[in-house]
Amino acid sequence: MITPIKPHSEFVEMYNVPSDRNPKFTYVVALNSQNSWSCSCPAWIWSKKRENCKHITRVIEWRGEQVNLPEVAPVKNATRFSRLEI
Repeated sequence: MITPIKPHSEFVEMYNVPSDRNPKFTYVVALNSQNSWSCSCPAWIWSKKRENCKHITRVIEWRGEQVNLPEVAPVKNATRFSRLEI
């Protein structure tokens, strides 16, 4: 289950997203003030193309189903150096 968490730093939205393999483990997906998504999973951190990982995709889909969340502009790809600082 995706759980919104209190954003901090440059992030405007943050979410805990459970791992597929171990539901007790979660990744943090965040949207920064430049409308760029980040994820704490290794697949996203080490990706050279910075395409959305499955956790980011799940959050975007989940957000689309929510009634009270604001619309967000299309997101830009981030760079390898825009890792989450948690």
